[in-house]
Amino acid sequence: MTSFDIFAAVGAKNKAVIQQFTENADANGTFSVTFTSVIKDSLLSAIEIN
Repeated sequence: MTSFDIFAAVGAKNKAVIQQFTENADANGTFSVTFTSVIKDSLLSAIEIN
């Protein structure tokens, strides 16, 4: 995701949003998540991998 605005996605403060993706792990079976903050801090509350 690039330029994701959580407030614009949910339309209110202190409200959750769920984003779902289908990605393949790398050759070592690893997933990487990288955050780049644009305004204030990045936020991640949970990750579920199936």
